[in-house]
Amino acid sequence: MRKSSPTDVPPPAAGPPAGATPATGLASETAAAAWPGWAAPSQPLAFAPRAIFFDMGHTLMIEEPSAETLFNQACQDQGLPADIRRFSRRYDLLAAAVETYRHGYIGEYEYFNLVVRPVLESELQRPVSERELLEVWRQLRTLQRTARRLTAVAPHTVRILQRFHASGYRLGTISNWGSSFFSIIEVYQLGSLFDVALASEMVGISKPNPEIFLKAARMLRLEPDQVLFVGDNYHYDGAGARNAGMHAIHFNVGLLHQARMALSELKRGIRGELLPPPQVPCIDDLDELAAALLPAA
Repeated sequence: MRKSSPTDVPPPAAGPPAGATPATGLASETAAAAWPGWAAPSQPLAFAPRAIFFDMGHTLMIEEPSAETLFNQACQDQGLPADIRRFSRRYDLLAAAVETYRHGYIGEYEYFNLVVRPVLESELQRPVSERELLEVWRQLRTLQRTARRLTAVAPHTVRILQRFHASGYRLGTISNWGSSFFSIIEVYQLGSLFDVALASEMVGISKPNPEIFLKAARMLRLEPDQVLFVGDNYHYDGAGARNAGMHAIHFNVGLLHQARMALSELKRGIRGELLPPPQVPCIDDLDELAAALLPAA
């Protein structure tokens, strides 16, 4: 693994993604089917990357229990059986909430309602009262404060990286992180798998600035269009990589996780793309990426 020596312009603003539908009323399968984005990658991919770069947090390192697990628990605690994981690719719900937040001066609780009310009403097949939504919100906040959450690189993730490495792919990781980034690589024994590893604090450049992506490609003497980038935050990962000329695949951690990240960027006033457009493939786990890039085991 080669470490760099020290040596943000957000993408242009965009309106709501095509196909977004208002997040009101009962969520329907028709609306989900009409949403054009978040398609799984073709098998094999339409292009043949020579290198695959990954984000670290929430892509290689996964947090458990997830935001979706805690939401399901909050619903169960209130006697509302629901599974938000079935809605993980319903970006139409999130797109509507993002645009309403940008233009409607709503608060965090109202934003949350725009995302989860259609989920609950679809799961329960009935309207959900304001009191029920408020109690779920309160219980979710309690669980978020009290749950013991662990972020780690799973052994299965390491095995998939080993398969990519053994198949001849150049591997790398780029993350907006400090010096502890390299301790993570050491703890999980990833150094022998990565040809390049860049942490923003160490190089003085942060995603989504295209230069940090270009720097990693230059270190491997590759053109940007020879590199595939995989990450969970489209603004920092997908848009940044694509603005550098790389290919991108969006790593879908879940609807609530994506909503939380989008809200964080909204609060900071970021006007760029927060959600992946339809032409960016989406995967729910690295097994899908392996199926698209590796020969059948």
